[in-house]
Amino acid sequence: MVPVINDTSFGSITVDGMVFDHDIIITLEGKVKKRKKKLSKAVYGTSHTISLEEAEYVFQKGSEGIIIGSGQYGVVELSKEAAGFLKQKNCEVRLFSTPDAIREWNIAEGKWIDELDNSNIQKIYEDAMMFEKQIHSGEVDSTPQRDDEKVSVQGNAAQADTDLPF
Repeated sequence: MVPVINDTSFGSITVDGMVFDHDIIITLEGKVKKRKKKLSKAVYGTSHTISLEEAEYVFQKGSEGIIIGSGQYGVVELSKEAAGFLKQKNCEVRLFSTPDAIREWNIAEGKWIDELDNSNIQKIYEDAMMFEKQIHSGEVDSTPQRDDEKVSVQGNAAQADTDLPF
């Protein structure tokens, strides 16, 4: 599809060589626009659930479907009302994590709309930095754990429960 989405990383999406530091929508005409997250945030208190109002804003007559990038780790979802509206318009919805949505967009053919979400990236980065501080302060045990061990954090120490036979 045109334009080509080149890359995504923490806090950005690159389209035809231009870097965007916000969520975007790519229209049927190939125009890149800023996502109006406030339409969903006003209804749900978060932009991680796409509202009917946002779906109505994004939808374009003549579209075969919409490819939605749901964030780096797939946290965005479509509300029942938004899904119903798009179904009523015969607009196929493809919801993927943002990296997978980019791959899907770049191979798609026909008349598609693309909505890519990067809203959780800053939060993930902040959480990772906080976790790193906890490791360095000794609040969390950073000893590598086996896949078959369950780790639970209580207070200032990490406890490992194993299901191993020894």
